[in-house]
Amino acid sequence: MDTSQLINVAVLFGGRSSEHDVSLGTGCMICNSLDRSRYRVKPVLISRLGKWLLPRRFLEDGDILHPDDYASIPTGGAPVQLRRIGACDVTRGPERLLEDANPIDVFFIGLHGPFGEDGAMQGLLEIIDVAYTGCDVQASAHALDKVLSKHTYVALGITTPNFAVISQGSPHCRNAARLVEGKIGYPCVVKPATQGSSYGVTICQSEKELPGALEESFRFHRDALVEEFIGGIELSCGVLEDPATGKLQPLPLIEIVPKESVFFDYHAKYTPGATDEICPARISPERTQRIQDISLAACDGLGISGFSRVDFILRDEIPYLLEINTIPGMTTTSLLPKEAMAAGIAFPEMLDRIIQSGVRAHRERQARRH
Repeated sequence: MDTSQLINVAVLFGGRSSEHDVSLGTGCMICNSLDRSRYRVKPVLISRLGKWLLPRRFLEDGDILHPDDYASIPTGGAPVQLRRIGACDVTRGPERLLEDANPIDVFFIGLHGPFGEDGAMQGLLEIIDVAYTGCDVQASAHALDKVLSKHTYVALGITTPNFAVISQGSPHCRNAARLVEGKIGYPCVVKPATQGSSYGVTICQSEKELPGALEESFRFHRDALVEEFIGGIELSCGVLEDPATGKLQPLPLIEIVPKESVFFDYHAKYTPGATDEICPARISPERTQRIQDISLAACDGLGISGFSRVDFILRDEIPYLLEINTIPGMTTTSLLPKEAMAAGIAFPEMLDRIIQSGVRAHRERQARRH
C-alpha cells in the first residue's frame, strides 16, 4: 500500500478527568474503527497525571486495542512498552508528534470532561496550529459549563428544567435547604457544574438527602447545579456536521429506557444490557421534528460544530433540554453511533465525517488569520 497519501491521525484518549476510564473505551473504539485504507492511526494516551504516551509507530492492519492494554501505566518519564503497540515515549505534550518524519495531520479528541472537553485541549491544539475534531475552544467551554449553558438555553427560549446554582462555601450553600425548597422543590437533581458520564449526580427525594448530594457534587466542582426532577421519556438527539457544507444535521432520536436505574446513570450508560435503547424513538413524527429543531437551535446558540449529542426529557408532550455533550461517548454501548447507524451512517463513515469537518474548520481558522 502507498502510505504517502494517507492522513496521519493521532487519537487522544484517557486524560486527567474522572472520565478517564470512559475515554479509554472511546479511544480504543475510534482507533479500531478508523479506515486503515485512508488513515494512519497513532493512539495517544494521556495519563491521569497528564503524561502523554507517544507510540513510535502507527497501528498496522490487525492491531486491535483494548482498554485493558492501559490498565497499568508507570508514572515516571522513561519510555513505556505496551503489549499491542510497542515502545512509547513519555512526554508532557504533543510536540514530538509534529516533529516526526510522518507528522500528525489531525488530532481526533476522544477525551471526556475537564482537560479534554472544556476547551483546554482545543486551545492547546490551536496554539500549535494543528487540525482537531469537534467544537472550538469557546463552544467546548460553553457547553461543558452546565450553569452557563442553562442560562443560554433560557435566553434562547428553550424549555429546560428549573434550576438553582449553589457554590461551595457561599451564603447560598449555608442556606441550601431553604433555597431548594423555595425555588426547586423535591425530588431534585444535584450535579457538578462541569462533569459528564453522570459522575457526581444524585437524585434527592427530600431535604435530608441534600447535604450529602451537595458534598458528592463538590468533589468534582465548586459549583453545584440543582434542577427540578423531570420524570418522563428520556431521549437523545445526535447531531452530525456535513463536512461539505459545514451545516449540522440531526440524527434519528434514540429513546433510553434504563432497566434498573431511575435515570441514565453511569451504570446504565456503560453496562451492556443495562438499558433498552430504541431508535427511532417511539414518539410522533411531529414531536421528533420539534426536538430535532430544538437541538439545532441549541447547538447554534452555543456555537457547536463537528458533532454532539443533545439530551432531553419528554414530559406531557413538552421536551426539556438537559444538556449538550460535545464529545459524547463512542464505546460499544454509546448512543451516538447507534443514532448514526439508524440514519444509514456506519461508524467508520461517521468518524470520517468528523475528521473531515475538523480539517475544514482548521482551514477556516487559518484563513481568518491571514
